[in-house]
Amino acid sequence: MKCRRPRGPVEADNHGNPVPDVSWDGGDHAVASLEHVQSVQRRIPSSMNTQITGQTDVHHPGAARHPAGTTRMGSDPAESVVDARLRTHDLANLTVASNSVFPTSGAMNPPLTIAMLALKAVYHLHDDL
Repeated sequence: MKCRRPRGPVEADNHGNPVPDVSWDGGDHAVASLEHVQSVQRRIPSSMNTQITGQTDVHHPGAARHPAGTTRMGSDPAESVVDARLRTHDLANLTVASNSVFPTSGAMNPPLTIAMLALKAVYHLHDDL
């Protein structure tokens, strides 16, 4: 990731504090990775005779998205996929540590919560060994 300092006048907030002017570029590796991922994403729906209606521009991907809830955490196997220890209800040796276990999600990016879930999973795995 490349960042640059602002050139020219600095914008201020309503308290007179400078507002950050940040731009970023993921670089050639990120573009190549996104191109590869999109080629895989195109092959899968094509094999099911479906159509993709839009994809992210690999050179200007925009804001990140964090879908959540696909392997929901909970105590009821009928309503969730993993338990409080992040193990799947049906496979005791399968642990999921991602934002997919969130039953709900806020408006901000969840990387610190995901990191803590990963640590939680590691501690439980360590205890099991």
